[in-house]
Amino acid sequence: MSRTLPPGCRRWLDAIALYVDGDLEADLCRALEAHLQDCPDCRVLVDTVRQTVYLYRAAAREPVALPPDLHRRLFARLPGLGEEGSAVGRTDAAPSEAAP
Repeated sequence: MSRTLPPGCRRWLDAIALYVDGDLEADLCRALEAHLQDCPDCRVLVDTVRQTVYLYRAAAREPVALPPDLHRRLFARLPGLGEEGSAVGRTDAAPSEAAP
């Protein structure tokens, strides 16, 4: 796939997410499917969106164990948070540490 989509493909970007979710209007769905038959770049994009949605939903069902030092390394790289970072949003924070 090229790094940028051709101008004729850019018009389909908003429709692709709806298409993958099965929410695209029937007329637009048929037009996009006709475009996909002739456009390998857009087929790759649709396949990538489908895989991303699948992986996201699978991850939501089965939480992944993250390396124990991930929070330290992440917050060390985020500007203004320093080494420790914030307990907000951390899943390993004790209830007394977490923000309300």
